[in-house]
Amino acid sequence: MDRPVALSSAGVLADYHSDSGKLRLRNSRTLRQEGEASIGGAPVAFSPDGRLLAVPDAADQIQLWDVATNRPLGLPLAGIPPEADSLGISSLYSLAFTRDGSTVLAVDGHSRLRTHVIAPGKIKDAFCAQFGALSPADWKAHIHELPYQNSCRTI
Repeated sequence: MDRPVALSSAGVLADYHSDSGKLRLRNSRTLRQEGEASIGGAPVAFSPDGRLLAVPDAADQIQLWDVATNRPLGLPLAGIPPEADSLGISSLYSLAFTRDGSTVLAVDGHSRLRTHVIAPGKIKDAFCAQFGALSPADWKAHIHELPYQNSCRTI
């Protein structure tokens, strides 16, 4: 094992292998490797339920990984503008999930905080609070596959 960097609540140990530049996922009891992720460096963070792993990529964006399938989920989250040092090491200083797992928090070496809401319901709530419901015309232009519904209606 090279350098342990995170331990999930589900017993998955992440260790950074400096020779390959990969993050290895191991069973914390047996230390058997169960997966691997390409990352831009430390830090990394597991979601509270241990299902997701947030890792920086080489461009200081944050990629979410599904721990069970060992695959990236969606596109990377926009990171803090890159300020990598001459060795190309990530300028992200810390990554964390909120207690409910709905948001990824990132802090860089200059103490700038970025929040990335990842829970669909919370994204919808934030959108509705800022912009309000889509009009029927906007719905038709952007979500034409589905019949119109008041997107910000509460039940």
